[in-house]
Amino acid sequence: MTRRGMGSARAGRQWLAGLLALVGFAWMWAVMAANADATAGQVRPVVDDRGQAMAPPARVGRLVSLSPTLTESVCVLGACDRLVGVDRFSNWPESVTKLPRLGSLGSFNVEAVAALRPDLVLLAGDGPLVKQLERLGVPVLVLSPQRHADVADTLARLARVLGLPPARARQVWDDIRRELHDLAESLPARDRGLRTWVEIDPAPWLAGPDSFLGETLALLGLANVVPAGSAPFVPMSREWALQADPQLFVISDPQRQGLAALRARPGWSRLPALREGRVCLFDGPDLDALVRPGPRLAKGARLLRDCVLRVQGAPASGKAGH
Repeated sequence: MTRRGMGSARAGRQWLAGLLALVGFAWMWAVMAANADATAGQVRPVVDDRGQAMAPPARVGRLVSLSPTLTESVCVLGACDRLVGVDRFSNWPESVTKLPRLGSLGSFNVEAVAALRPDLVLLAGDGPLVKQLERLGVPVLVLSPQRHADVADTLARLARVLGLPPARARQVWDDIRRELHDLAESLPARDRGLRTWVEIDPAPWLAGPDSFLGETLALLGLANVVPAGSAPFVPMSREWALQADPQLFVISDPQRQGLAALRARPGWSRLPALREGRVCLFDGPDLDALVRPGPRLAKGARLLRDCVLRVQGAPASGKAGH
């Protein structure tokens, strides 16, 4: 390795260590605050992502989750059996697919939700549905993780409102963080620095550096074609790809249109990355794991790592695309 390459690798490891330390510090601060409250005999309210405070219910026995990410978070905390209804897209773990489906996005069935008599409804965003449910007397908690640290914080708040031991959420996050660290260390130096286009929607919407996917790219030592300081997820014209000239395409392909659809985009057939097959298309369960900022964060990182290894000609563990 050249002196310059060694310096870049060392700087990358230092950046990784700094980010993981920062996330770990945020988690430790939350745990210390929770322990201080317990010692003082106080029950602090859980503040959701609207800034609304909720006193933890004495018992949440009937839970509705209208977010796939939150459904997965509830289940990894060991409270899947409390779910009585989920949104249309909640599909992991498999057991939740047997629960009543209550719609998606702007088309939730409010009456059907209320009829399940939930002690609490989990939502990923504010909007008319929140007010409709609250008018019916249904408690709502809005949690919308956007970055890695938010995933840890969401797990901690869910454990608290569900009356679960804080150590359970801490263990889940520690396992995620450990796997992220191992994955970051496992990518060879020669494969780092690739300018990467992460398209989560064919509009296209791209994952920026300040999104959880952008953080995952940075952890793996990959460069994001979206400029720093952009919104977490940004719309970009397809023509902009000709200027950005990515070295790697990571594409959401839920309809399984394949490479032919990419080559049909004006000018894209001239892009070296496309001509040389440096493309990973994600659909089905792999796409779900990649784009949900929840407890499968490390699996998404592994899929990205394996994608890089595949397009660079190294053996990868598991499916990275097609």
